Amino acid sequence: MRENVGSSLFEVLIALLMLSLAIVGLDSMQLRLLSETIPFEFVRFADHQVDVMKDIIISAAPASFIREESKWLLETQTMLPNARATVSGTYPSYTIELMWGGALRCQDAASNNDGCIRKSVEL
Repeated sequence: MRENVGSSLFEVLIALLMLSLAIVGLDSMQLRLLSETIPFEFVRFADHQVDVMKDIIISAAPASFIREESKWLLETQTMLPNARATVSGTYPSYTIELMWGGALRCQDAASNNDGCIRKSVEL
């Protein structure tokens, strides 16, 4: 009488099926985490850009401020969806407001892809 040693084709197929299900599960978890990370990257980039604008306000000469602001806004719009910015105030107190996504004002930031950052600058 012969003893069966090794694994049958059926056992190998079941093992491959289990492995493929585990890989699909890991991939879906990775995609979900990536989609949750993107809004945080928007906030991090927006915060950085507001700090850059603070530096422009502090260091730019009044004659070159408009040009520097335009370059800054163009750079911001390439990284944030529907980015809009306002710089308001008069010397020595300014407010920078940067909105992206569907937010028209800071109070309108409703979804994960919408946002607003507002900072004050005192010279």
